Amino acid sequence: MNSYQTIISELIKQKQLLNDKGYAVNIANNNPSPSEITEAIKKINFDFTVATATEEDVMEGKTFFAQNNELKTGTFSLDIIQEYERIIRGLLSGDIPFACEFPEYCPKIRSYAYYNSSPSTYPELYAQENLIIPNHIREIDTYAFFSIQISNKLYVPANCNVKTSAFQYGTMQEVEFAGTFDSKSNYAIGYCSKLKKLTFLEPFTALTNYCCCQNVKLEEVYLPTTFTSIGSYALDGCSAIKLIKFTATNSPTSIASTAFKSCPNAILLVPYESYYAYYNTTNILRYNNPIVGYGDFEEGDSLPTSVNGQDIVWYPTSDDAVAGTNAITVCPSTGTVYMTYPPTVE
Repeated sequence: MNSYQTIISELIKQKQLLNDKGYAVNIANNNPSPSEITEAIKKINFDFTVATATEEDVMEGKTFFAQNNELKTGTFSLDIIQEYERIIRGLLSGDIPFACEFPEYCPKIRSYAYYNSSPSTYPELYAQENLIIPNHIREIDTYAFFSIQISNKLYVPANCNVKTSAFQYGTMQEVEFAGTFDSKSNYAIGYCSKLKKLTFLEPFTALTNYCCCQNVKLEEVYLPTTFTSIGSYALDGCSAIKLIKFTATNSPTSIASTAFKSCPNAILLVPYESYYAYYNTTNILRYNNPIVGYGDFEEGDSLPTSVNGQDIVWYPTSDDAVAGTNAITVCPSTGTVYMTYPPTVE
């Protein structure tokens, strides 16, 4: 039996195994082509939320299941058959294309999956110098991408739960994050020595304890309108932060007393309409980080002189607002201007 026939025979056995376990693989004939098998497998809806079987129960040959509901691959090497689709090579050999495409029937990236990975070990993972986690991934387990070498951007989609140390020590310069941090996501995006910008996107809600701490070159953090809370030491040790921009019109419901520990130069930017709500949020002023309101106006607009009955003063830059210099009453050019309390008269 040649390699082609051997692999077809193995796939037919797997098809029967899956059928026996209640996962129908609908193929019209008993001698399917690789593309027919591919399309049939793509339509299987595996449920990884319950323990469907143990390894002993289903490992009567090579299978797509393993203990703890982790996907298990076989031992075939199909590199010599270049025409096979990437999904078939991945299912049977566990080679790079499978590992880097995160197929839709596998919604979880397991612990240590790409631990200490580099462009030489997973070249396709680093395509275009970015790592884009696809929308169907629902969980990134502990240490999954620990010390991953990304030269540019990481993107994490909505509804993706990220656990402890998942991206710790990564080398990315920018992160866009719409998912959630697990309640014990310590260092999930921590100790990333080259990270400069963190942008959280809707529906993101909470920075959990220690989740983004010790990013020593981090300069900017942007929080979406859905944001509600910051946990203990969430940004601790991010000593280079210049600004943390809030966009929600309601102030956070909870800010831990150590949330901004060791962030001495951070300016907290908040929507000017909600300036006093933010100003009065518990712990927000604990480390004397200045709070500066911001608003967008057209060139020549007269700027509001008060908010909720409180006098305010406008400035062309956030640095001017902190220093109380170069106050303005008319927007100098279309865009963002900044406000704070009136300067204190001695």
